[in-house]
Amino acid sequence: MRTIVTARRFLSKLPFTPGGGRRLLILEDTVGKASGWAKVRAYARALAIPIGMLEAWLGCDRRCPDDLSTIVFSSGSTGAPKGVELTNGTIVANIQSLVTFGDIFPEDRILGILPFFHSFGYTVTLWAPLTQGISVAYYPAPRQGREIGALCRRHRSTIMLSTATFLCFCLKRSEQGDFSSIRFLVCGAEKLPPSLAREFQGRFGVLPIEGYGCTELAPVTNINLPDRVLPDGKTLWRDQPGSVGRMVTGCHALILDPDTGEPMPPGEAGMIHIAGANVMRGYHGQAQKTAEVINNSYYRTGDVGYLDGRGHLVIAGRLSRIAKSGGELVP
Repeated sequence: MRTIVTARRFLSKLPFTPGGGRRLLILEDTVGKASGWAKVRAYARALAIPIGMLEAWLGCDRRCPDDLSTIVFSSGSTGAPKGVELTNGTIVANIQSLVTFGDIFPEDRILGILPFFHSFGYTVTLWAPLTQGISVAYYPAPRQGREIGALCRRHRSTIMLSTATFLCFCLKRSEQGDFSSIRFLVCGAEKLPPSLAREFQGRFGVLPIEGYGCTELAPVTNINLPDRVLPDGKTLWRDQPGSVGRMVTGCHALILDPDTGEPMPPGEAGMIHIAGANVMRGYHGQAQKTAEVINNSYYRTGDVGYLDGRGHLVIAGRLSRIAKSGGELVP
């Protein structure tokens, strides 16, 4: 590790000395340091210099799809943290799958409230906007419903990623009209109760829809999409309440018997295995645990479910010895 990015507010709670010649970059110290002239020069370079030269100048040409991009730590069934290795390729593949499947466009404006130490926030609210040229407004505390609602109203955000737990804080503290610009509100990381979705829609006029994924899958594999009214007045039904949606582009699911490993009959629940270019490289320094969950490029999710007649994935339960609260894994 050469550079550690942090904030004085964090250091006041957890004092830390980097040591070993490492650079400690304090975010508050960087605010306002870039002059107007420096911004103009950077903007001009981005417009005028060919992409190949920019990549060489920034060192991007020395990075490969299989190179490690980040390690996101996730609790396992024993409570011991496992470092999920996500490469440049897995993250880019998940972004491309999401954008292709989810009707997301450069003119959209994302409301970013998910923490970057979760792969959902890291991939979808950090790297997706940067790689797709989408604007994003961030708020660092997802439980502050009043401030998040005001931020959404001010920036006219069109896409919001959240969890069911965080929506509850918005219900209690946000004002009517705060989320009127949102056209696509996806909840993941935990079950979205239908009653909560209906209550949120009744108050703010936008229906939260449910998606699914795992840290080991970078993370999105399934999303419901908002229903769409066609030019002839008919409605294209794309949201299936009670399910986590269809597989995004490039992902494939197998439903297998947890004991025998044989495919389950259509509509019957079994262990969910998912393959795609978004599957992690492995658990950091834990080859045996990696081999336990990845077989023939399919990741064993630990969740039990089935595909309904429309191809929507329905989660029926979990076999691994963990639960989720507020999107956090609890052994």
